[in-house]
Amino acid sequence: MRKLWLVGCVVFGVATSGCAKDVTKDMEALADRACACKDAKCATAVIDDLVTLADKNKSARGDEDRAKKAAERIGMCAVQAGVDLQTLQSKLDKLGN
Repeated sequence: MRKLWLVGCVVFGVATSGCAKDVTKDMEALADRACACKDAKCATAVIDDLVTLADKNKSARGDEDRAKKAAERIGMCAVQAGVDLQTLQSKLDKLGN
């Protein structure tokens, strides 16, 4: 789950420009989608969308506490839907690149 906290930090890092997007609501929407998933395929798609969101918004800003909670929800719900931890870890590792 430490990696999920890092997701929140990556997605909600302090913006270096004044025009950075606030993606707090996007993260929370992804968490809602992950928690609605009934199978691993659905949850994996949400994780892929999270990685895409982070890639497209490297200078994003937002509420770090809400981001952390949303990231934790995404991870917990994905695992509950059947995503194994190794798959989750490998997908989140893409955030570091």
